[in-house]
Amino acid sequence: MYKCRLVNIVLLLSLVVILNSCTDNPTEPKPEPKQYIPVDTARRYDWTYKTGTFPTSDYYVLDTSNIYFATGGIAVKYDGNQFITLNMGDNRFYAQTVSPLNKECVFFGGEKRGENFDYIPVVKRYMNGIVDTYILPSDTNETIFCMFAVSQEKFWAISRRGVAYYYNNGSIEVNDLHSRNSGHFIYLTPEGRLLLFINSYYPSTSKSVTTVKELINDNIIGISSDTLNFYDAKIIYQVGQDIITLRDEENLYYFDGYNWIKFFNYNDLDPYFTRGFFAVGGKSRNEFMFLGSMGYPLLFKDNKWSCELFNYYGPGGYTHPRVFFYDDRIYFIAQNYQAYITHLYKGKLKNK
Repeated sequence: MYKCRLVNIVLLLSLVVILNSCTDNPTEPKPEPKQYIPVDTARRYDWTYKTGTFPTSDYYVLDTSNIYFATGGIAVKYDGNQFITLNMGDNRFYAQTVSPLNKECVFFGGEKRGENFDYIPVVKRYMNGIVDTYILPSDTNETIFCMFAVSQEKFWAISRRGVAYYYNNGSIEVNDLHSRNSGHFIYLTPEGRLLLFINSYYPSTSKSVTTVKELINDNIIGISSDTLNFYDAKIIYQVGQDIITLRDEENLYYFDGYNWIKFFNYNDLDPYFTRGFFAVGGKSRNEFMFLGSMGYPLLFKDNKWSCELFNYYGPGGYTHPRVFFYDDRIYFIAQNYQAYITHLYKGKLKNK
């Protein structure tokens, strides 16, 4: 009996020694903790905001006194002091997107709603207080959610259902992009190329496709097409000279004219300050700011990051999330769409 107990004790001690030798090997190097990029909490900009009693679908900053809003209903201008409702000459026109050519000539795209709730795709040109209306052909309910003003007499307009319209001095070319349930974005590159970016989602195959096309006069020319995992295609942003996107939930890419090139990993930042990714804008990929969907506005400038605001109204959802840089100013919006409230945030670079 005593021999049996002795054997059990010896076996138990042997097991403890073996387990300790497996879990605490002094010769095995321990992994180094990840070193995150620090974020400075000292603001680079002084911030104020102005509240408008409307939601926002799209907006555009030309300069400090010419900021235009498409609210999903009315068209609005901010003149640097107050919000002004623009008279578009038709209370059945609902503005969904805006594309200023200059401060004298601003295009709004959207729809005209009929008495039977039918939608007619419409673009309106607001030029020196005079409104011109362009009714676009359609055989179904359409609304314009993306457009680009080429000149006073030329524009591209893309409907929610993926129909592309090219208006040129009274003539209209219509092209079906075959991109249902998609996001469309048109940007002009510094080289003068007009590029159309399409993010298409296919739930049946759990895949998404990001397509880039060049718009040359009335022609649409394919440039590239990338098939991705379902959640990888994101909104496309223009950041000054660069066009960038967020993919695979963590990496930022820029478009070099033909391909997407990775340049930054979002998860390398201090995770305390990163709460999703919502809107971005700036002068280039070397000076930009992004808004977290639940976090803070983070600015990259002079090769370092700073947190610009700790308490601000959440960004909310709108069609083209953007951050605008203009001289020493930064503009972005946050909103409560259900409450019909938009907050225009205005940042001015501090004196050094």
